[in-house]
Amino acid sequence: MYLAGQLTLPIFCFWFGPVSTGSDTGELILGGYDTTKYTGSFTYAPVSVQGYWEFIADNVKL
Repeated sequence: MYLAGQLTLPIFCFWFGPVSTGSDTGELILGGYDTTKYTGSFTYAPVSVQGYWEFIADNVKL
């Protein structure tokens, strides 16, 4: 999609709504990010296979 010019940036982001609000919402954003949905800086992960947005996650905490 990025090479076809459909995305601004070659990135994707996930956002999960807070459980404390009773809402089970979330977003997958392709080609950018929403600055209202985060604080701090991004964490980048190298892809495990060139050409795919695939990465190794040894430990995940939400």
